[in-house]
Amino acid sequence: GGGGGGGGAGRRGNKAKGKKGGKAGNASSTVVSLTPSQEKDKLREEAESLGGAVEQRRKDLEAGKKADLDALAGRLEGYCPSGSLRSWEEEELQVAEFMAVLRMRTVDVGSAADRAEALARRMWSTQVCGWSSGLARLRRLPVVTGLARWIFKALSFSLAPAPPGDQVEADRLHARGEKFLAAARDCLRRSDALRKRALEADAAPRVWSTFGLRTPNDRKMEADFMAQLASWYSESDALKAKGERYRVQGEGFTERARLMRPMLPTRISAHMYYKSRIGLARTQRRMETEFGRNFFTKTLDSGAQGGSKARLTREQLGRLAAAVDLDPVPGVGPPGVR
Repeated sequence: GGGGGGGGAGRRGNKAKGKKGGKAGNASSTVVSLTPSQEKDKLREEAESLGGAVEQRRKDLEAGKKADLDALAGRLEGYCPSGSLRSWEEEELQVAEFMAVLRMRTVDVGSAADRAEALARRMWSTQVCGWSSGLARLRRLPVVTGLARWIFKALSFSLAPAPPGDQVEADRLHARGEKFLAAARDCLRRSDALRKRALEADAAPRVWSTFGLRTPNDRKMEADFMAQLASWYSESDALKAKGERYRVQGEGFTERARLMRPMLPTRISAHMYYKSRIGLARTQRRMETEFGRNFFTKTLDSGAQGGSKARLTREQLGRLAAAVDLDPVPGVGPPGVR
């Protein structure tokens, strides 16, 4: 009897366990089915969330690109004093004006040297100094050279003095500074490329799940990806800091080389002199535009040959007066003006 009761209890327990296990199996195997409209709404929500994430990444990329362009403009500001890049026409015009100023400066200094030499020769070879015992002392070589040097300095004012340092050392320092500056530009370029690569990779869609129910593999891939991004950003910052150090060192070497070069004085008279020469260069450019580049050369050649072909017409004379900002000549004016 006791054995039978125990067997019945065991059968009842197994039956209860079977029922409970069946219910659990049915509950775990139950799948919630969605209607087509609900599936469409869910897909729309996922697409909107993904579109918002892509738009945010795009904005981040544009902000990073703008920051990179601002940084590049800041670095280029040292090469362009005006703070903005010049066009090729403006660059060519400024180079032409600078070369014209150099040519005029060469003529001025050469003329001053010729006048000083002529004064020294006259003082040394004149017979007037021999007529008087007081003037005879002027024919001494130290006096003649001193006066010639004085008149040359007076005529060629604002002439750059002799460089204070060794020019070979200055060239070496300048070359070393240029190498540092080139290395700085390379480091900054690599830093910008790494940062851009990190931003693009961060903005690209993931191949693993990043929200909702994620598997351990998804979490591991996301953690590895974030570690890679952090490595790229840290490497970019290190390259940027290294480039800044190289830039400071290069600018220091180039500045030392510049101080060893010949330098123009910064007096007001020097500024006024070069301002007048720049005005002459611009006037020459306007006259060449008005009359042609070879007009004055042909005029001088014809004047040297006979003079009959060197005459200007009334129209050309009026344009010449307007080009050099002269007072109008009576009866002469621009075309169409009487």
